[in-house]
Amino acid sequence: MPAFLVVMSPHVQNCELHDGELGAVGSIVIWNYMIDGKAKVAKDLIEVIDDEKKLIIWKVIEGDLVELYNSFKITAHVETEKPHEDVEDPHTLMDLLISVTKDIESHHLQN
Repeated sequence: MPAFLVVMSPHVQNCELHDGELGAVGSIVIWNYMIDGKAKVAKDLIEVIDDEKKLIIWKVIEGDLVELYNSFKITAHVETEKPHEDVEDPHTLMDLLISVTKDIESHHLQN
């Protein structure tokens, strides 16, 4: 995700930290987004951040999705397949993705 999801995507209007620490397990984030031209909101709890597994899991705890579903979790996970064992693990790329994600989150929290 490049520099600012709100600018890039007409589907996301806002993302703000509601509780906790930026990018930390237990933090609560509120998303305002559009689906089919209708404004929606989701309040998400960051349940898991596993750097080793390159995994993030959000649980939707309030908003439009929990009115439709008994539960709703979003999992972000990166998998790669190397052509041979000499290819390095994508640690640098993952660090870049994490940094860009934090930049996007910081941008949203400042506005």
